[in-house]
Amino acid sequence: MTKKRIGVFGLGQFGTSLISFLKSHDAEIKAMDRDVEKVAAVVDDCHDAVALDLKDQKKVNAELKNLDILIITVGESPLPAILLSALKDELNIGRIICRAHGSTTEKILLKIGIEKTDIFSPETEAAKDMARKLTTPYSADNLPLSADEEIWNVEIPKDWDGHSIKDLDIRKKYAVNLICIQRKDMTTYDFAPTPDLVLQTGDKVHLLGKKDRLGEILKHIEG
Repeated sequence: MTKKRIGVFGLGQFGTSLISFLKSHDAEIKAMDRDVEKVAAVVDDCHDAVALDLKDQKKVNAELKNLDILIITVGESPLPAILLSALKDELNIGRIICRAHGSTTEKILLKIGIEKTDIFSPETEAAKDMARKLTTPYSADNLPLSADEEIWNVEIPKDWDGHSIKDLDIRKKYAVNLICIQRKDMTTYDFAPTPDLVLQTGDKVHLLGKKDRLGEILKHIEG
C-alpha cells in the first residue's frame, strides 16, 4: 500500500500533538509553520519539516503540491484555512481538513468546497466530551482495543451497491465486525442495521477488526 503524503500546517499544541500520533502510522508526514523554532521542534517526528510563509506563493506551490491530505490546524486565525482551501484544486491536493474558527468560517469553507466532515473544532469537541462525561457517568470514552485492532470508516466498494448486509456476509468473508452505517446523505447513522438493509453507493461503514483484515477490504475498495 502506497504511503499517504500528509501535510500539517500549524505547529501549535494541537498540530504538534497530531504529528506525534501520526508518526506511529504508515504515512509520510510534512510539518509546516511560519515559525522557524516550532518547525525545528518537530524535525525528529516527521519526514520533512518546513518553515513556510503563506505570502511566498512560489514556496507554497512547491511544498503543498500533490499532497494526499493537508490538515490546517492554525488556531490564531481562520485566514490560512480559507486561503489554502481555495488553492486545493490548483495545487492538486487530494483532501483538505480544516480547523474551524466559528460558524462564519465554517460557512466560507463549505462554500469553497470543503466537506462538512472535514471541518473540525478541538475546543467544541472537548466541550462536548466534558459535558457528556459530566451528565452521563456511564458513557464509555472509547473501546478497549488491542494494539492490532482499529475502527475504520470507509466508503463501500462499488460492488457492494444494491446488496444487503446478509448477502455480503462481511463478518464471515473478512473477519471484521460492522458496527455502524453512515448513509450517503452523511447525516443518518444506523448503529443497529438489520440483515436485510441494502447498501447504496456513497454509504460509509464503520468496521472493527484487526488491521490486516481491514487492509483486505481497503485493497478491495482501491481495486
